[in-house]
Amino acid sequence: SASKTVFRDSSRQTTSGNVTMNKNLEQSGVPRLPSNLPELKGHLDGLPEEGRIEEIGRFARDAAVTIGIDPASIDAALLGAKRKMESAREPFRLGVISEFRVRKSTLINALLGQEIACTDIIEATASECRFRYSESTGACLMYSDREPESLSVEKANEVLAERRDDTAWLATLDHVEYSVNSECLKSFDLWDAPGIGGSDGNERLANRFIERLGGALWVIDANLVGKASIAGPLNQLKASGKPFASTPARSNPA
Repeated sequence: SASKTVFRDSSRQTTSGNVTMNKNLEQSGVPRLPSNLPELKGHLDGLPEEGRIEEIGRFARDAAVTIGIDPASIDAALLGAKRKMESAREPFRLGVISEFRVRKSTLINALLGQEIACTDIIEATASECRFRYSESTGACLMYSDREPESLSVEKANEVLAERRDDTAWLATLDHVEYSVNSECLKSFDLWDAPGIGGSDGNERLANRFIERLGGALWVIDANLVGKASIAGPLNQLKASGKPFASTPARSNPA
């Protein structure tokens, strides 16, 4: 029969002041916790940062399962911690956010100094887009279920325009990655996403997009200030503690 995890809360205070944890977690194939807290600290100190978090999370998850607690919140916290560490190792992610049809793609092109982001009189951005520095210019469609597809910038934008309403295809597209030889991208990556307030799907994507960012530049249309569709994401940014600034949208094409 399958082995059963046995959790024994046998912690006790010793005369030296150390708290011992004898046989805290016993399960076939699972390493036991060190016998006291100093040993546990020494064990964790010998691991890289990501390894320490995974080890602590494993102990916490196994203990939760053993005593009948749903480990979903522990799993979510571990995933969040891993994402933050991954983000910290990458260039700073500056997202450009706005309601749809506020010309944020035009602003991105102005920052890049060249026409890269797709612009249109209708809602132009169909997927999350990353603009990163490279000496050569190109694009890559990054899928969640298959290998990336490398294309020219023009061809990638053509595909996005043709398939902007193909929800099944868009669901498999994690983001579009543009490689751009632009001085501003030597300091940070720019990110773009569908405008808030368009379709319900685009609004969900835009709200999720905020979690991916290190900070944001909000492109404001004065005619839309006070709308409920703006309030939600703004509150989300504020609650996350991420820095953000605002800039007015241009009312006329450049």
